[in-house]
Amino acid sequence: MFGALRGLLAVICCVSVAAWLRCSKLEIEPKLSFIAVGQGDSAVLQSGSHTVLIDVGPRTDTFDAGERIVVPELYRLGVDSIDVVLLSHPDSDHVGGLPAIAKRFRIGVVCIPEGFRHNADMLSWLSRARISPQNVFWLDGEADFTVFIGLLKRYLSPKPSKSNTRHVYPSFVGRLELLAYALMPNHIHLFVYQHDQYAIRDFMRALLTSYCMQYNKVHKRVGPLFQSRYRASLIGDDAYLQHISRYIHLNPHDWRESDKTSLDFYLGKRHADWISTKRIMEYFSSSENYLDFLEDYEDVKKMYDEIKWDLATIEDPDPESPYERHLRQGRTLTQ
Repeated sequence: MFGALRGLLAVICCVSVAAWLRCSKLEIEPKLSFIAVGQGDSAVLQSGSHTVLIDVGPRTDTFDAGERIVVPELYRLGVDSIDVVLLSHPDSDHVGGLPAIAKRFRIGVVCIPEGFRHNADMLSWLSRARISPQNVFWLDGEADFTVFIGLLKRYLSPKPSKSNTRHVYPSFVGRLELLAYALMPNHIHLFVYQHDQYAIRDFMRALLTSYCMQYNKVHKRVGPLFQSRYRASLIGDDAYLQHISRYIHLNPHDWRESDKTSLDFYLGKRHADWISTKRIMEYFSSSENYLDFLEDYEDVKKMYDEIKWDLATIEDPDPESPYERHLRQGRTLTQ
């Protein structure tokens, strides 16, 4: 089987989207302070008397970054109240400091992605911090997920896609196959097989540029949308190939019920011509066998954690591809 992997490049795209601050009708000036909290993240955005806190650091049985680090730093920055606390996801290294911060500062509203509305861990942290449900603003990104799925179909469906002005969008059929995906509230994961040297690069530029343009139009914003470039990793053996698909499908906390991954296509619940499951499913006797493989998570937890951090950035090659020339010639807006 290993010989069949020649030309296979799996790209796991962790694309952080700086797009959730829709609740900020504040006129925010670019004064951003990052707080070193160890594992996890925390940042403070200030504009005059207004303050937005983005994630709140970790909390363990022996250490509370909220109490020991974030609170003192907020005092040092002259903060006396927090207009908005933005929590990206419910992992304790990002939300654990909330109770200590809520005890010390008045918090106007807590903004959380809609996808975590029923997450037990998130609700537990809100309860421990005594945050009233009336002060929680759930950021509904459902429409944004739909747009992103639509763009995957646009570029990967066998039938050419056209705009309202009859412009034919570029097709990546024959150049690239989408094996698996997971759309998370603050990042995405794509697993692809490319058939030519420039396929991933061209596909990602078309996909992300189109999404950014549509997002900016809908949400009446301008400028870059993504926090950083995508990161990618080359897959070199069959075992890793299987585990990558599992890593992607297990990303959502409610992975069995989530409709934001390609898992339903693997389990036969949905079918589409723009996603290819064959390269993974040929290792399994049935959909039930693949589901058992996912549920057997604890036995490979170490590999799961290593995959999460073992990503290497793939730089754009210098030579210009035909699609790169298409972009350079000013046709980006037609994507």
